[in-house]
Amino acid sequence: MPFSGHTLTPFAFTHLPYPVCKNDIVSESPVMSVPVMSVNVTAMHVMHIYNSVQDRTLPKAEWTHGAHLCAGTAILKEHGLSKAKHILPKIIKAYNRSCGVQNTQTEGYHHTLTLFYLEAIAKTLQSVSVGDLNSDDLGAKATFVLNAPLAKQDYPLRFYTKARLFSKEARLNWVEPDLQDLWSKKAISPI
Repeated sequence: MPFSGHTLTPFAFTHLPYPVCKNDIVSESPVMSVPVMSVNVTAMHVMHIYNSVQDRTLPKAEWTHGAHLCAGTAILKEHGLSKAKHILPKIIKAYNRSCGVQNTQTEGYHHTLTLFYLEAIAKTLQSVSVGDLNSDDLGAKATFVLNAPLAKQDYPLRFYTKARLFSKEARLNWVEPDLQDLWSKKAISPI
C-alpha cells in the first residue's frame, strides 16, 4: 500500500494541529513516484464529510481546510471538473447559510478560492501516474491531495497577490492569477 501513517476517524479533523493537511512527506517510495504520506483518510471518511456538507449536518468546527479539500476531491470524482464548478459553489453557500455564515462581499463563500482548489485538485490528481494511485480509490486520492503542496493554506499565494485574492471581486467571481499561470507544469507539482 503506497500510503502509511496515521489513519483518521470521521471526526479527527478537529484534533490535529493543522487539520488533516500536515503535508509532512516522510520519505520517497523507492518503487513509485508517490511519496510515503504521513496522513491517511478513508473513502468512508471523505464521503462522510462530503455528504454531511451536502445535507448541512457537518458541525461548523469540522468544516476545516482539510474538509474542504476532501469535499472537493469527492465532488470531482462524482461529477468531474466542469460540473463540480457549478455544483460545489451551491453546496458551500447553502452549508454556510445553515451555519449562520453570511455569503457576502467580505465573508463566507469565496468563488475564486473554490474554483482554484477544484482546478488544483484535478490537476494534481492528473499529474500522478495511473499505476501510482488507484483511480477508483477515493480515500487514496484524498490522502494524496491532503499531503500535496496544494494542501497548505497559503498555496494560492503562489499564484495570486494577497490584494487580488482577497478582493471583493475575487470573492464574488473568478479572477485569474496575477503571479503565475495555474496551468503551467511547474505550478501544479504533486510533490
